[in-house]
Amino acid sequence: MGSIFYARQLRLPLVLTLAACGASAPPMSLPRAESEEAPLPEPAAPPVASVHPRPATCSTLRPVGAHGLSRQSSSVVLTRESDTLLAYVADPDALRIEVIDVRERKLVASTSTSGPVEQLLVLPSGHLLASIANGDYLEVFAPKIGASNVVELEAACSVEVPYGPFGMALRDDDRRVAVTGLVAGSLTFLRTEDLVIESTTTLPRSPAGVAFVGSLAYVSHLVGSEVSIVDSDAPQRKVRSVPTQLRTELDSSRSRFTGGAGPGVPVVREGNQAFSLIAVDPFPSTPSGESSSFRGSAPLEGGPTRNSKSRSENSSRVVVPMVSVDAGDPSRPTDNYYGPPATYGVPKQAPTGFVIDTKSEKGLSRALVAAPANFSQAPCYSPRGVAYDAASASLYVTCLGAHTLLELDATSSDPMREVKRSFDTPRGPTGVAIASEERLAVVSGRFDGRVSIVDLATGDSKVVDPAMPLSEVAAKTRAGRDLFFRAGDGQIAFDGLACASCHLEGAEDGLTWSTPVGSRQTLMLSGRVANSAPYGWTRKDEDLKQYVTGTMVRLGGVGLEDGDLNSLLAYVAAIPSPPQPIQASALLAEGEAVFAAKGCTSCHPGGEASGAKLGLSEEDVLFDTPSLHRVGLSAPYYHDGRYPDLRALLSDKSSAMGRTAELNAREVAAVESFLRSL
Repeated sequence: MGSIFYARQLRLPLVLTLAACGASAPPMSLPRAESEEAPLPEPAAPPVASVHPRPATCSTLRPVGAHGLSRQSSSVVLTRESDTLLAYVADPDALRIEVIDVRERKLVASTSTSGPVEQLLVLPSGHLLASIANGDYLEVFAPKIGASNVVELEAACSVEVPYGPFGMALRDDDRRVAVTGLVAGSLTFLRTEDLVIESTTTLPRSPAGVAFVGSLAYVSHLVGSEVSIVDSDAPQRKVRSVPTQLRTELDSSRSRFTGGAGPGVPVVREGNQAFSLIAVDPFPSTPSGESSSFRGSAPLEGGPTRNSKSRSENSSRVVVPMVSVDAGDPSRPTDNYYGPPATYGVPKQAPTGFVIDTKSEKGLSRALVAAPANFSQAPCYSPRGVAYDAASASLYVTCLGAHTLLELDATSSDPMREVKRSFDTPRGPTGVAIASEERLAVVSGRFDGRVSIVDLATGDSKVVDPAMPLSEVAAKTRAGRDLFFRAGDGQIAFDGLACASCHLEGAEDGLTWSTPVGSRQTLMLSGRVANSAPYGWTRKDEDLKQYVTGTMVRLGGVGLEDGDLNSLLAYVAAIPSPPQPIQASALLAEGEAVFAAKGCTSCHPGGEASGAKLGLSEEDVLFDTPSLHRVGLSAPYYHDGRYPDLRALLSDKSSAMGRTAELNAREVAAVESFLRSL
């Protein structure tokens, strides 16, 4: 599916994030079409069936193969053994991991997985660790020598972790592995030798990438404008964070572009789409203090290596490829939908490389200014994978919607503004790995299952096509997925944004956008599309085609032709729900009883289903009553995003939703527990 979310359910009602009880706040949904003229296919079941059963629990991992060339996970990772350079590539659509001989530029083996693999990491033992996107475990593979001395992978064991594992990283001393729980909102530390869990720390929502600097794990978040810092030696301590908000500053040469803000008025922008991050030292020093490239004993490439200093000293920076977003605010009225026009010459979504100083644990990035008139770069509205080459002090970032790989200057205060080169890649590049010795970059393309091997010396590339069959869902929605993630298409939006720019991986961006009719928060689409007409916050559009076309027009696009539009709608209808941990507790059961007793089921029958009633907002506008499916994963709440979390929503004594204003503290906690189980 090309999504980080894969459902366990076959079909679910649309859930529009927001209110918890009563008729109030509905979202702007993109569900299944009801058009008689061009009916859409029924949503297909997502790929949840295991090709192999989940392996047994792991025990001590004995050395079995070569070391990896990176301590961070990606959808493609490299290993080296003597003269053999191999790439392991995750293919979640085909439920496989491909093994590619990089020097020979050919596929040599393919291994089935027990679920859709998001990222891979090679352990010191040579085992390959795979995060299973729709589950609560990691799968472990052991390389073995097959026919003609070809390295193959064999499922070895599994280890249970919080739901929705995503990014992984290996500590420099090899003692621990860190794993982010994208759905669970967690960071887990595992003992490397046997993958036994040492601790799990709760983090803000949507933790994604992780990188170690000494004992500290730096974690990026898809939404929320922060990077979390957790000490793996003392995970019980308070989680520290570095805000990734930036400001726009007035560029006197472009002072006419104020976006509704007066001259000199600073505008605070939110950090978004931080799928990955990486620790670098663009100014390394030798024991004598002279500047040099990293050289040392660690068997790593594409990242800092060890010299006489520890890595915590070497890694002076963490770089976070992300998108800086100006969603607007009530103090800046706008005629634009979904954000203001370019403010001080900076567009509402601007790619940036946020830089953190690891010694002070503070952001070195402060502001964005308008690009100079002669500034040009491949658009990177959806940065995804990242790798570092110490020899050239270059960062390599994949751009999902543009199908490109950018080579950036790691010494820059904003690497995204210092593009050295751009390379075409297979469609949907999610990961990149660097082999410094060979001067090669290996890029995995999720949308077509292809892999590109780029010669960094010449710029030439070779595409390896494993040609594995797609799942039924992926085959039916392939064209629509490409449209959903496509950037730079004037049919969709005048400024080049993609559907996925706001609906991250089919979910949402956690933002509330300014519009001519007031503030409106972004809807989660994942698992919320089927059987949900009419569409939109005010329930005006009975036809999905009409609604989506209208959205594109509001974004300044001209709209898609029927064939492309039907493909897009088929993909949106098939976006599966995020996985949900099975929960059972006395508090949850109590919350379900309170939910019914306070009249919430009159508008939310069955807890999850959307009610037929319309609620009266403070603006004297009738809004749809949302469903509550996966409501715990979709903050903020209410149509205007006024509630940052469920606790705030349920604790509002002035609320007109049902009788939630009557709830005491225990009842609030109980209902919150129940809602998070939906």
